[in-house]
Amino acid sequence: MRSAVRVALPRLRMLHYLLVSSEANQIMHCLDVDIAASAPNRAEAQRRLDVLVKNYIECALNTGNYSMLSTPAPAKYWDMFKRGTKIEPANQVLEVRVPDVVPTPNIESKIPVLAFQALAA
Repeated sequence: MRSAVRVALPRLRMLHYLLVSSEANQIMHCLDVDIAASAPNRAEAQRRLDVLVKNYIECALNTGNYSMLSTPAPAKYWDMFKRGTKIEPANQVLEVRVPDVVPTPNIESKIPVLAFQALAA
């Protein structure tokens, strides 16, 4: 008889977004999974990042490749986040669909978003 193998799922209790502004673009970076998106304005940069992060998390859960969820950004970006100024994200919660194969009572997961703007260089 085989024993059940339990896989520890990484917990993303909150997503940390860092906004870096340049003359031409706003770059929004999700530090928890090291993904970034850019756009001419902050709202569009976050919208694009939300789509990328949602799809990335759902892909990791659907394929069972949970190590994808343990790829944080380099320390220098976390330092920029800690020194930055808190901003209100356009979307304060990212909704992720959890597949049936993941042992959880909820098929929808809501992850809060905390956003900071990097200080000007």
